[in-house]
Amino acid sequence: LANLTGLPAEGLSIVSGSIPSPPAPKLRSDSEYMPAIQAAYVNARSKFQVAFGDARKLYRPRVSFNFQYDRYATFNNYQDYYKPGSFRTDNFTVGTVVDLPIFQLQLRAKAKESLADALHAQSDADRVKLDFLEGRVKTINTLAELNAKSEIAALEREIAGQQLDALRIQLNNGSGNGAAPPSPKDEQNALIQERQKYLDLLDADRQLREAQISALRLTGQLEEWLKTPTGR
Repeated sequence: LANLTGLPAEGLSIVSGSIPSPPAPKLRSDSEYMPAIQAAYVNARSKFQVAFGDARKLYRPRVSFNFQYDRYATFNNYQDYYKPGSFRTDNFTVGTVVDLPIFQLQLRAKAKESLADALHAQSDADRVKLDFLEGRVKTINTLAELNAKSEIAALEREIAGQQLDALRIQLNNGSGNGAAPPSPKDEQNALIQERQKYLDLLDADRQLREAQISALRLTGQLEEWLKTPTGR
């Protein structure tokens, strides 16, 4: 944060209350708002249109109009190859070609290929959608497990802190029951255990926050949450 703002690192801290809590993800029946799924189905529709066009070529004639203009030079004695009086410098050629696709096996094969390609694209789009829906459900179902894991980590860290406080009291005032007081080594071991529980708590909270953000992105609520006013 100091590197981004150019301010000294001393005194900079994160105010947790200013960060709005992520809302609970809501499942939606449609998933077409996802760009990847929408693009997959648009690609499939375009391939079906190509297949439709290729299929129509089998039953409709193709008419071509040709127009050509040629100008012959006279410096190379080209006119000597023509009958006297038949040579023309400017020449025009106009023609019409009508193709009846009755026995066009190539067109039939192309139509089948285009249809197979379109069906394959449709199957790929369905697979992308199903994978997305499955991943979204798994992510949302994981939230409850990660939330419980975070709560357990918080309780374990609290217990470790209480044990550390109790050990320090015994170290300073004695056990009070005639037992041998704990040693400074015991205090250091308890402190290490308390710090480890704290790191476990931070890791559990990080996993929970990542899963919450991922669930909001998969349900289309991430942008709405990012636009939430500060402090709400």
